[in-house]
Amino acid sequence: MSSLILNLADLQLGMAGLTPARGQSFAEAAAVCLEQCAHESSVECAITGFSPQVGELHWEAVDDQQRNTNADLQDATEDGAAGVAILAMSALTGLTVRERAIKNTGVDYWLGDDGASDDDLPFQNLTRLEISGILTSSPQNTVDRRVAQKLAQTDPTDAVAPAYVAVVEFSQPRIHVEAK
Repeated sequence: MSSLILNLADLQLGMAGLTPARGQSFAEAAAVCLEQCAHESSVECAITGFSPQVGELHWEAVDDQQRNTNADLQDATEDGAAGVAILAMSALTGLTVRERAIKNTGVDYWLGDDGASDDDLPFQNLTRLEISGILTSSPQNTVDRRVAQKLAQTDPTDAVAPAYVAVVEFSQPRIHVEAK
């Protein structure tokens, strides 16, 4: 069985709703988290949930400047998870970031086809994406618990569009994606 290759450097290409600079920042944060968990620049990653398979995460080794920039591991985990989840969603569904969601919508991003027009009605043909990251799981902080929390978080906007929840765990690399 072939693996789904997720190369963090691809985030530097950007998307309609993600600048290349922000993509690079997400990639650096993810790489710092992976290396913080003692992984080398290529690691197998379980993809679980709606499309289970084996993936591989690839990245360039980080330097001291990147580690210093991402020294707040809580922020690095959040940003790194966003990058990994965005790459995974693009590979698994063909949907890319169209726009960053505003606060209090219960989601982080609006996804759509690359060919979607900005002239479409707001939210027409778009899908919601809520992302969460875990640097290291613990009995109180598991992927399954986080998925349940994030699914509930999306409830208020369920009538607007379909949704995905993606939880990225870095210590035993796993990307869990649930469709809602």
